[in-house]
Amino acid sequence: MYEMASLEASASSDLITVTEKAANYCNKKREVFADRGDVTYIEIASYTDGTSSKSESARPADIPNWLASNTIQKDSSSPPCMRTSTKTLKLLIVPLNYKESPYSPFPDGAFEAVAKSHNLNKDYLSSEWLDSPSIGLEVPLQAGLSGFVVKAAKWNDNITHFCLSSVFDPSSMHSSCILRIATKKDLQNFKTRLDDVQEFAWYSCFLATLLIDERLKKLPDETNNMRKGLYKIEMTTGTHKKFQHRENGSIGRTAEEAWGDTKFLSAPAELTSIASDCIKRGFSCPSRRRFVAFLEGEHEANMRKCSNKDADSTFRILTQKLGFMRAWIEESESRFLYLGKRAEVQTQMCLSLMGQRDSADIKKLSDASLAISRTSRGDSANMHTIALIGLLFLPGNLIASVFSTGFFSFQGNDAMVVSSKIWLYVAIVVPLTALVLLVWYLRVYKQRREVL
Repeated sequence: MYEMASLEASASSDLITVTEKAANYCNKKREVFADRGDVTYIEIASYTDGTSSKSESARPADIPNWLASNTIQKDSSSPPCMRTSTKTLKLLIVPLNYKESPYSPFPDGAFEAVAKSHNLNKDYLSSEWLDSPSIGLEVPLQAGLSGFVVKAAKWNDNITHFCLSSVFDPSSMHSSCILRIATKKDLQNFKTRLDDVQEFAWYSCFLATLLIDERLKKLPDETNNMRKGLYKIEMTTGTHKKFQHRENGSIGRTAEEAWGDTKFLSAPAELTSIASDCIKRGFSCPSRRRFVAFLEGEHEANMRKCSNKDADSTFRILTQKLGFMRAWIEESESRFLYLGKRAEVQTQMCLSLMGQRDSADIKKLSDASLAISRTSRGDSANMHTIALIGLLFLPGNLIASVFSTGFFSFQGNDAMVVSSKIWLYVAIVVPLTALVLLVWYLRVYKQRREVL
């Protein structure tokens, strides 16, 4: 059983084409990416009766000839007169770094000339690394053919999301395309979308819009999630429009209520995350806009070359679709900018509230310290009084002890007689007491001067 599991793991590993380095760079498992098992040969045909068909064929014996040919295997169950194909697509889907297929659908040397002029790597089309901006490139071809390459980034990084190389023949309405795509999920979504619009997918420019469209459809959910996140934080800080001042009074939150909210402390981190997402999403909008502009140029050139009226509906729909995509990108970019500004305002508001909270805490500490200081000052005054009384009695007690209190004499009849030498006691005690008080005063005065 262990040997079978080991063989299965080895077989799965043999299918993988993405390198460990690229997978680690993306922080993804290699199994997430498309592999040799995902190689697909797709044929799409649009017929004169307005119908269309899509099929996946086995590996052709001669792949370049299969790509270039506009012959589609016909469905024998339909009458031949009703199944004449006028527009066809041959699409080869392979994973990144796949070497067992033709490098491109272009004639020999066509893309190589473009690669040299743009200083691109020799494996630019098949490489897992983007090695360029997300961009579309026209490939000049002879005999009225039009060719292009679109290569886009994944996760706004130097990793290829997809690379579509295409040749379109306006005279025969035939498209030959090779699609290299990054992940299995992207491939599955693309195939699902291809099934939905197979009547238009024969056109290579329309095929390219499906790949970009897959990325655009996520934008509403992304902006909605950001808006909800900002809404919660605005409710926490009390700055949402719900808390606006009314003519009949204010229903706003006080600063103390905002400080006491358990979500208040986490608000700055959440706002930073939202602002970063806005920057990231907004950063991808210019590249998508470039793709749309590039495809519009290619599409207009094809319309000028094509004389087949059967393609008018597809061309009109694609023109509308490109305009719709451009508007969607511009709208999303504006929303990301707007939400980013809102996040910045909320961040400043949170920092301001935190500053107010800290100031309030410092004021409370200051008030408590002032109360303690006043209490201590009162205690200090009491101690000074006690010390002063002690200093007044200390010299007299000392002198009385020295003279052994012989100044008083008690007779047997209980009469108290004061000694005639009492003046000596007074003469010594009074100056000594004054001297002690003077020394005490000078010492206290000196200590206060040092403190000040």
